[in-house]
Amino acid sequence: MIKLNLTAKNQAEEKIKEYLENNVSENLADKINNGVLIRNDNITLLNKKDLSTFMTYANQEARKLADKGANFACIDHITIFGWAMHYFEKETIEGVLLNQDGSEYKQQKAKPVKKETPKKELAEPTLFDLLSTENTKTESAETDEDFTEEEMQEVIKNECVANVDLETGEVLKNISIDKDIMILLHSLLDGKLEVE
Repeated sequence: MIKLNLTAKNQAEEKIKEYLENNVSENLADKINNGVLIRNDNITLLNKKDLSTFMTYANQEARKLADKGANFACIDHITIFGWAMHYFEKETIEGVLLNQDGSEYKQQKAKPVKKETPKKELAEPTLFDLLSTENTKTESAETDEDFTEEEMQEVIKNECVANVDLETGEVLKNISIDKDIMILLHSLLDGKLEVE
């Protein structure tokens, strides 16, 4: 019989310990007594299993076998002993996780995932938006002054109002218009711009 470093807190745990001591291999006894190193959250931890963590595991397994809505399940001792062997053998089942210094590992809380807000679809630019962009380029190229955004919008508004009917988008007659704006308007209107 192999001696295991397991502490039984009640009669059920004592029966599990007795079964394990009579049936484990030396390799499994070493895993039970010393734990197993595993990787979790990109850190090496010691996975140490005990009878208390096994009882939690057995409870979860019994719930899986219970009828839906049942508060109990009858499980034979052979099945429970099989669960015990599986629990202590399987390295992917976690018991108590310990840091390298022997302190209990506290799993880091997952950082909340930032949900990306859907990007608003930009409305197709209007003729006035394009004129504003063109006027902004022209104004900034012609002067060395730094305009504030408000001043720039005022310049653009005055230029657009003077050259274009705001309701129809029609270029007003007898108004001189910048050559670059004329080219832009011509291309935007698919060559249908008439200049008198």
